[in-house]
Amino acid sequence: MPPHMRSWPRLLVLALTLHALSSQVSGNARQARPLTPVALEQQLDNLVLAAPVLTPRPATVPGVAAPLLSLNGTWEFVPAAGVAARPIEVPGEWAMQGFEVPAGGFATCARHVDVPADWRGMTVKLRFDAVHAVCDVLVNGQAVGGHEGGFVPFELDVTKAIRPGRNEVVVRVQSESVADSVACISQYAAHQVGGIIRKVALYCVPAAHVSRQWHETTVTGRNARVVVHTDLDTGATTGRFVVAHRLLDPSGRSVATSEGPSPMVVRGARLWTSETPDLYTLETTLSAGGRPVQTLRERVGLREVRVEGNRLLVNGHPVKLLGVNRHEVHPIRGRSLTPELCRKDAELFRAANVNIVRTSHYPPSEEFLDACDELGIFVESEAAICWVMHGASPIWKTWNHLDPKFFPYLLRATLDNIAANRNHPSVLIWSLGNESMWTALFAKVLEVAKKDDPTRPFTFHDQALGGYNNAGTQLSSTLITPDPVSRGSVPMLSRDRVATALGHEQPDRAPVFATYAPEVERRLRDELGLTADDVGVALGNDMVKACVGLENSFNGLPEPEYTDAWGIRWRYVRNAFGAFTEIAEHPLAGDRAKLDSFEIPDPGEPSQYEPFARAKARYGRETWLIGSCQISIFEAAWYLRGLQQTLMDMVIDRDYVHALMDKVMRFPLAASRRFIELGADMVWFGDDVSMQTGMMMQARTASALPSATLSGSVAQSA
Repeated sequence: MPPHMRSWPRLLVLALTLHALSSQVSGNARQARPLTPVALEQQLDNLVLAAPVLTPRPATVPGVAAPLLSLNGTWEFVPAAGVAARPIEVPGEWAMQGFEVPAGGFATCARHVDVPADWRGMTVKLRFDAVHAVCDVLVNGQAVGGHEGGFVPFELDVTKAIRPGRNEVVVRVQSESVADSVACISQYAAHQVGGIIRKVALYCVPAAHVSRQWHETTVTGRNARVVVHTDLDTGATTGRFVVAHRLLDPSGRSVATSEGPSPMVVRGARLWTSETPDLYTLETTLSAGGRPVQTLRERVGLREVRVEGNRLLVNGHPVKLLGVNRHEVHPIRGRSLTPELCRKDAELFRAANVNIVRTSHYPPSEEFLDACDELGIFVESEAAICWVMHGASPIWKTWNHLDPKFFPYLLRATLDNIAANRNHPSVLIWSLGNESMWTALFAKVLEVAKKDDPTRPFTFHDQALGGYNNAGTQLSSTLITPDPVSRGSVPMLSRDRVATALGHEQPDRAPVFATYAPEVERRLRDELGLTADDVGVALGNDMVKACVGLENSFNGLPEPEYTDAWGIRWRYVRNAFGAFTEIAEHPLAGDRAKLDSFEIPDPGEPSQYEPFARAKARYGRETWLIGSCQISIFEAAWYLRGLQQTLMDMVIDRDYVHALMDKVMRFPLAASRRFIELGADMVWFGDDVSMQTGMMMQARTASALPSATLSGSVAQSA
């Protein structure tokens, strides 16, 4: 751990106390009388939020030379009251730059900006692509608003506070807020995440301007029908406004035009797919009194996604998905990546034949999605919600997950996600959150979100029913159908029945076929009368359909310390959030010769894939089956751990890391080929592969940073 971060755990220990005292989310709510379903529905209806507004950034504004100013760069940072200001780079995490902020306290970021004289009379917007996770903003000492929730953009109208000439912008950011805990961002990152972590911009638009715009595409054969929805903010301006659209093909040729919501039809369209990621340009002009006042330009892909039965169709054709989970993580920058690193991630995934990325466990940056649009990578964009009632988040032993006061946090995370990313053709699926418990609150989120974007499917990762949760249930995993509200027609077992059958004798590890299949199969067969194939589907997890995988999730309470068969010394300590932090000390760390000579194991004997094959034969026409390549089931996680520790022990040799990554990636690719041969509709690389190799992948991009900076930072953290 870097020296500047060694003291943060003693500060974070205050987090649970602060949360428990929060007036918004008092733990006493657990003692309140449960609401009736009708009363709960009424309360949730009253808490529904309006869709966020993200004013499109203009390409041109008549009479304005430069309508957008970047506020990236050096700001002044004050971590706590009474502490002298010091420079900090924005975007960037404060912890990764040597700062500590008391848990629950507010840090201050400030800078000056010179506003051009030709902005006078314009509406001015201040846009943050992400501040983690609660902030309020002042411009020239005047409060202009704030935001709750991290990893999503938001805007503030600062017209009344700003003026041509010199201006001061001050951002107060709370450390370890309720929003941070609901998303488990700091806990999952194993350090205090905070600050202005993505880009900042100030831009002007006319008094009458486009405030929101999105489009929908339907595909028939090779023809595309595009409808553009445009909201206007006319303020006090009166008169006749006309919105005109023009569509330019990838070569720049105009192929369709329309006014307002009238559809544009493109015959013989170059449809966007993973194999042909062709991008058109949508040009929108707003005119008032016959004169153009604003022009917008946006790259768009002409593609349609829909679900029919167990098939996911893109432009009317079923697709096979080969995917990974991705965290935005870098050994030096933490959760705040540069545009170059984001693009390099996408390029590496594409080169590895990956065609879908799940952005666990928060929405991705605009730069990453831009790269996915260009390279043809599908994306499951996940809301910044994690572990609601999962055992890994002990705060839910105190908080009441059914309290309607939490609903705005859940809903805002999804609506912000949609508002930011809906116009990217790469975004194929929305995820409501990671490994949480399905409740009426999430059902309401889904209901509202489907109205906001009816063009894409939604997923919900319900893995909070295992033995490692805060609800006292014992079922290790569950099956979520394509429609969590109606449950659809996919075969599904009752949670209560299966939980009753499993009782309290569940093994420490999740009872999937690859580990404890015989015992679980016997009990479910004897007590519920289920066939082996039924059990195979019942015990699958992840996504919105049946998943039969080879997972080996650790659900029990670990030993404080032990050495495994591979010689790795494992230690588990409770962190400031009450959950476990896992520390692995690899015997080969730093030994290049031994690591270089190691060969990745075979991805498994054919018998390990038999449960998947059986489920495919029985339910192949009714469910969307996913092969899950959790690397730990094949006892190769230790190799990745060794790589990670070796990297952090100063083995920053780009050629060497590149060679190691090529070797590591052979494993999931070989396993994925086996699943494809068996007819998998999707192959997903689990966390052990994607998260631990993500740091390795990004280490290959070291050339994107000055070598002196890289060497110095790693030397400090070694």
